[in-house]
Amino acid sequence: MPGFITIAINLNYSEDGYSRKLRQSKFFRIAGFISFLTIVFLLLIFDFGNIATFTLLAIFFLVSIVIEKVTLSK
Repeated sequence: MPGFITIAINLNYSEDGYSRKLRQSKFFRIAGFISFLTIVFLLLIFDFGNIATFTLLAIFFLVSIVIEKVTLSK
């Protein structure tokens, strides 16, 4: 997402008092970027197929959901 869109969404969250939603959006933005870079790096090194790539994406997504539930639910 372009920067101005994420800034507008974050401002909307903070104006409405949704501090948890603001933390979640920041967390998933960073987690998505890191998992994307990791998967691209692994694809360049190991030359995975499509099914392995989607499996890696699902694993990273599930791990990020578990981390989010454990750390941000407080």
